[in-house]
Amino acid sequence: GVPLKMEKWEAKVDHLNQFTKLRFNYVKDELLNVFNLVGWVKLKLVGNVGRVSINDNLPLCFPFEGEYVRGTELTIHALDDGNFSFVSWMDGDSSRTRKINFNKDIILEAEYKFNEIKRPAVTDIAENKQEEQKTSFLSDFNVPLLSIGVILIVLGTVLIVMGLLRTKKARLSGL
Repeated sequence: GVPLKMEKWEAKVDHLNQFTKLRFNYVKDELLNVFNLVGWVKLKLVGNVGRVSINDNLPLCFPFEGEYVRGTELTIHALDDGNFSFVSWMDGDSSRTRKINFNKDIILEAEYKFNEIKRPAVTDIAENKQEEQKTSFLSDFNVPLLSIGVILIVLGTVLIVMGLLRTKKARLSGL
């Protein structure tokens, strides 16, 4: 036959989506029958923090619960979550990635540790700004500190010598 127009095809897809949402358990049972599958098992991830990626899909946040076809192998990868870093699974396994062949319901829990962010004190910030300004001033004019020191010493020496000469001249003229 003639292919459906795009609008009709999209309408049929929308109808199937609605059917699936309204008859979710029926669709799950039919999937088992049509594809000759054994059944469903539950994966439950417990905890208040943490994220995982299952089979390289988008990350899921803890807590999570999902159903998978019995006998399916899943790769679960623990991810850091903001300031929380993955430590280990509660059975002691510290490997982030686990391959699990689901033949029964599974509950997994991961341990995460909180990493505090060190915030600089206000006085530290002010001191750093002053240091940056001092450094910036000198680097803007490309004048090394040693050169400034030498100039000041020479200028000081010249002023002292001039002062001594004036004093000597004043004494001589006063005699």
